[in-house]
Amino acid sequence: MKYANLEGAQLLGTNLCGAVLTLVEFTSVTLGDINWGNYILGEEKTGGFSYYSA
Repeated sequence: MKYANLEGAQLLGTNLCGAVLTLVEFTSVTLGDINWGNYILGEEKTGGFSYYSA
């Protein structure tokens, strides 16, 4: 039972880390668009988005 609980905790931790990283990536892309939107054109903006989300 202790092993099962440990495994569950690791799974939960992985899910939380994934959620945090997703949030950080989303925030980075959003802030990047706000800060640099006046300077970045379509293709470069798409490239930047791909870079952040990769």
